[in-house]
Amino acid sequence: MTFEDLYRQHVQAVFRFALSITRRRDLAEDLTSEAFLALHREQDRIDPSQLPAWLLTVVRNRARDVWRHQLV
Repeated sequence: MTFEDLYRQHVQAVFRFALSITRRRDLAEDLTSEAFLALHREQDRIDPSQLPAWLLTVVRNRARDVWRHQLV
């Protein structure tokens, strides 16, 4: 499956998840972009059956990084 196919298949769910945990559209868009950039870099190493969970984990971890940075 191509990157574009994976993007189309998962982008809405990833964005909805990001929005649900941040409650900020701008941040959700950034986190979604970061997740798909990470996917683009790591696509050959990711088990396709793990992909949805992998993307959501990237979003969650990046959101935590943002929150930690805001607390400092």
